[in-house]
Amino acid sequence: MIRPTLSTFEDAKFVGLKTLIRRPGDADNDLRSIPALWQQLSSLLPTIESRYGAERYAMITGDLPADRQSEAYYYALIRVHKFSSTLRQPFISIDLSGQRIVKFRHRGPPSTIALTAIQALQIWLPQSNETIAENSEFFVYPADYDRSNPDAEFDYALFVK
Repeated sequence: MIRPTLSTFEDAKFVGLKTLIRRPGDADNDLRSIPALWQQLSSLLPTIESRYGAERYAMITGDLPADRQSEAYYYALIRVHKFSSTLRQPFISIDLSGQRIVKFRHRGPPSTIALTAIQALQIWLPQSNETIAENSEFFVYPADYDRSNPDAEFDYALFVK
């Protein structure tokens, strides 16, 4: 069993880009647009003021099995100290300050995240005193994360009440 870490985001502001990965009526997520989204964000990084750290973040909304919604979105994000008044389209801003999260360490490429998600949702969650706060999954990629390295690690997180 994975040992999770519970914490609260103190000052957690993020900016980035988002893409629709499932439309109403679709059975599966279409993840083909995600690499291009990260490339677009990387090319726009010099225009983002007050970046905080070198980690990269991702969020998927609307896709948890207990409350699967007709649309699901993928967000490619970086953390910032503060939101800039010059931030314009196509950027989005998200403030997660005060949100409680439970983080699980995942080893391997993002394509194998289901292994960690199943342990988190079907084993850890029912045994804990926690409940899901919103239909979102959150990912924290270290600055040196290499998706081609089978031993590389990143954090998979859920928002909890």
